[in-house]
Amino acid sequence: YWPDLWPEKDRPQVLEAVAEAQKGGTGRFQGRAPTAKGNMRWWDVAVSSIAGPDGRPEKLLSISRDITQAKAAEVQLRELNETLEARV
Repeated sequence: YWPDLWPEKDRPQVLEAVAEAQKGGTGRFQGRAPTAKGNMRWWDVAVSSIAGPDGRPEKLLSISRDITQAKAAEVQLRELNETLEARV
């Protein structure tokens, strides 16, 4: 089951995104999960539905984009901003 691939603490937002997709919308979240090789990465995830012949959601499609570098840059920028006054 796809939500089980995510750490337990992130599961509520994962299930919320799945529920939104099951209603015909697009669920989004960001979270950390391991790659197939076990490396933890940050992911930006969109979950949407694929309609069946009757127009109702039949399948779910998840698109995950690795945003690990962007998250690291955010942390670095935040740290620089916090020490800016001391450096000036």
